[in-house]
Amino acid sequence: MSDLSTGPSTLVIDFGDLPSLVCGFLESDPTRAVLWHRRGAGVAGARRVALLEENAVALGVERTVFTDPLPAAFAERPELVEAIDLLEACTAAESLGCHRVVWPLVCGPDPTLLANAVERSCLAALLAASTPDVPRVVVEIPVADLADAAIADLAEDLNIPPRLFWPCTSDAAGRTSPCGTCQECRRWRGAFSEARVEWPWAGAPAAVTV
Repeated sequence: MSDLSTGPSTLVIDFGDLPSLVCGFLESDPTRAVLWHRRGAGVAGARRVALLEENAVALGVERTVFTDPLPAAFAERPELVEAIDLLEACTAAESLGCHRVVWPLVCGPDPTLLANAVERSCLAALLAASTPDVPRVVVEIPVADLADAAIADLAEDLNIPPRLFWPCTSDAAGRTSPCGTCQECRRWRGAFSEARVEWPWAGAPAAVTV
């Protein structure tokens, strides 16, 4: 295992989305963090990889770990993808000598979902342990209980350049701004609108009425 006094101490799972970006900026010493990212397919996947590299520069992170995309068949099983990502990230953290894994999962304030997330994080750390029954990494879920609007508001409070994340899942070639119509675009445009935070791309969301 690496010397934790000099080597990386934390592995931050980074999906190229806003929760991942917030988790990175919340790190007290991001220079000792490693960013872990599963490559996605198509234009959207390539865009997120490019932004992840910009994110690493902004944070001062010296190392990123990329892993290959999962087969397309997994797209219909998001819960399975989530479990595989977490286990592979914990395994990578073990091999790098990191003692923390930061998982940018968002559950909202639902106590059942939060309890389930904690259970899954403990299981992943246990399964990744090189010594049976002795987890060497601790999984932290710092934004798990926040609503999307709270994450958008926190990103603004942290002065995060919002263009460092990519909400869009559209694979239209040559796209320089999110499509605004896919599920993730609608999700985050709505969150920015609710938080009254300016949407960083053309076509700002409508104001929230109260």
